[in-house]
Amino acid sequence: MKSPTKGILLLLAAILILSGLPAPVKAAQTPYLTGIWTDGGRLFPSFQSDVTEYDLFLPSGRTSFTSAGMFPEEAGFSLSYSFNNENYVDAAWWVAFGNLPVSVGENSLKLKITATDNSETVYTVHVHVPTTSDSRLRDLQASAGTLTPAFSETENSYSLTVPYSTSSTTFTASLWDSLASMTLGNASLPNDMSSDPFPLAVGTNIFTLATTSKDASSYSIYIVTIIRTLSSDASLSDLSINGSTVSGFDPNSLHYTVNVPYRTTSVSVAGTPADSNANNVEVTGGDDLKVGSNTVTVVVTAQDGSTTKTYTVTIVRAAAASDASLSDLTIDGSTVADFDSNTFDYKISVPYRTTSVSVAGTPADSNAKKVEVTGGANLQVGSNTVTVVVTAQDGSTQLTYTVHVNRAGPSYSPSPAPQPAPPAASLRIGNQYIPNVLSASWEEGTDGKILNLQLRGEHLASLLTSPGTTLELAIESPTDRIRLQVDREALLALRKSESILLVRGDGGEIRLPMKLMIIDEEQATSFNLSIAGLKKPASTPAGIDLLADPIAIELTQTVGKENKKVSSAAYIEIALPIPAGISSGKLVTAVALEEDGSFTPRPTRTVGPSVRFSSLGTGTFALASGQTEFGDTAGHWAEPVIEEMASRLLINGYDNGSFAPNASVTRAEFVSILARGLGLTATPSVQSFTDVESTDWYSKSVQAAVEQGIVDGYEDGRFGPTDEVTREEAFTMLARALRLTGLTSRESSGLSVLDAFADRDELSAWSRESIATLISAGLVKGISGSLEPHQTMTRAEMAVLIQRLLQQSGLI
Repeated sequence: MKSPTKGILLLLAAILILSGLPAPVKAAQTPYLTGIWTDGGRLFPSFQSDVTEYDLFLPSGRTSFTSAGMFPEEAGFSLSYSFNNENYVDAAWWVAFGNLPVSVGENSLKLKITATDNSETVYTVHVHVPTTSDSRLRDLQASAGTLTPAFSETENSYSLTVPYSTSSTTFTASLWDSLASMTLGNASLPNDMSSDPFPLAVGTNIFTLATTSKDASSYSIYIVTIIRTLSSDASLSDLSINGSTVSGFDPNSLHYTVNVPYRTTSVSVAGTPADSNANNVEVTGGDDLKVGSNTVTVVVTAQDGSTTKTYTVTIVRAAAASDASLSDLTIDGSTVADFDSNTFDYKISVPYRTTSVSVAGTPADSNAKKVEVTGGANLQVGSNTVTVVVTAQDGSTQLTYTVHVNRAGPSYSPSPAPQPAPPAASLRIGNQYIPNVLSASWEEGTDGKILNLQLRGEHLASLLTSPGTTLELAIESPTDRIRLQVDREALLALRKSESILLVRGDGGEIRLPMKLMIIDEEQATSFNLSIAGLKKPASTPAGIDLLADPIAIELTQTVGKENKKVSSAAYIEIALPIPAGISSGKLVTAVALEEDGSFTPRPTRTVGPSVRFSSLGTGTFALASGQTEFGDTAGHWAEPVIEEMASRLLINGYDNGSFAPNASVTRAEFVSILARGLGLTATPSVQSFTDVESTDWYSKSVQAAVEQGIVDGYEDGRFGPTDEVTREEAFTMLARALRLTGLTSRESSGLSVLDAFADRDELSAWSRESIATLISAGLVKGISGSLEPHQTMTRAEMAVLIQRLLQQSGLI
């Protein structure tokens, strides 16, 4: 039976003949295979119909193999094959012809596909059979790039240079004998497959590939040298001014403009390279800013040492303001009647009993250079002139406001009837006065009237029933000196009840935590307090201005016939009144005057009309003020803190008037400032370190810090006073100081607070707990998410940290 297709073609031919047209000729078709299969593995290259040459690599020991050819059956093609140039043998579609004998070396299989028009296409498969002693490679490739020279069986050494961005490579090696083995370093390599990635270090990387034949009789070594070049990345990941990122920063933007006020005379510009291995970051400019534009350049040199990128920051410093007017003018805290900033002359009247007034002016421009008040103290009857001179920010424009204070004369009235003399002193708990416990007597001394007081304990114990009771001793009459004796029974009652003994008078007050007084309870027969006013010394210590007469406070205990000094395990709080005539804006601090003429400050805070300061012991105290300005801190991010700490006499500058806020701090400097801030005084004792002499300027501070458990030295017995203090060393000392100040840590989950910082693993084991404590207490905040524990601390950072400690401890 004829096929329908053939019938249609005959019919079409007949129609064409009858129509007088030539019959169509069937187009010739190039015969092709759709696949070649073998039982010896895959072909190289992978099969494609239009590729006619292939290689097949059989493992050693093979003596025969089987193959088959595939072609489109409906095309009418026929297939035959020839092996090792023998005669062609017909083969069926997708029927294997097997057991073709192979010999060591190269064998040839030819597959001929023939079309119905007898056109032919021959596909050749070169079949390779190695010996069991063959260890050669037939190909080697690296994913990192093209090896030089190109792979050859006669070449065993290759090289390749890759850019810095290429950080790893894989290798694909092909053996002539798939049963041989190969290793790269200590790793086995699969045949004809990509290896795991191998990391590439910057510089030269040498890889040794070793092959071993199946019978282990032959070995081959191949060396691949890959050179990874240095990075050429010269970009920044951050650009900051005074610790804050420049607005709109983008690593690809090289030019920025930043406006600063006139008071800013310098800026600190810093760049963080995107590549931590960058060769150098050099900043030029930022010091001694002029009014107008100032150029700061940040040049980044990449790791390769030749590629550079320059970022430019234009700092525009504003011109100085010339406003020297006041926005407010006050007398004793109240605004002058009808005050107007454009009115410069005022008159007020005060009664005879007013002997002084405190005049203060608030500049309209908060950046004004200075407000200077003259007059107001020791008012005479009649007219008194007080001037307020305001100097504008530009340093030259001035305005003067004048206040005429008219003090009235005395008025006379009949003398009142005599009143009973008030008691010299009284004792109370809360609002309850306590009789029959305190006795008083007067004595004339060489320096004036002395009030002798004795506190007896026979009835006191029954009154001190609540722990922490405050027993207030009020001095009711003026006196030049107070001597208080607390007998043994009263002393033990006060200590047992953990009471506070508060002694208060017109000249101030002292608050004594009796339980924490360091006293010999076994032998002490009394506890003694002496308070005496002194005259200002003829000469004051350099660097301070004494504002009032000093006061001497002494605590002793009587043991046998000897009076011994008493110190405290916690701070004693002392309050002194601020002298009249001191402006409200002036920062007043307390100092202890030493016998050698020097002074040590005490942590001080202002509360209403008095200042309160804390001390671990007694001595001679006075109120003072000090330097508040340095030549190199204007515009610095820590300027307000530095000025405040200098006014408190806690930090000093250098002889040239500078502070050097960005300079590193030595261990001796840090401990000295911390000891000054805490008001520590060393007791005479043997020096604790082999490299600290008693004549060294910092020896007393170091010894005081040792006595309070704040400082440890090195394992070899040294302190290392000239070593630059690292941030983690400073943090550890601050954490130990918390025990003394009584600052309670906020709730935290222990060391887990360190998890918020990227470099937590860089912390030394001995510092981790201390730093976690400071973070929980809010004293340490880090730098851009890092703690930088091994970075040296700057003088500005030192001032800020110690101020935070004192503020949060309630000491300033």
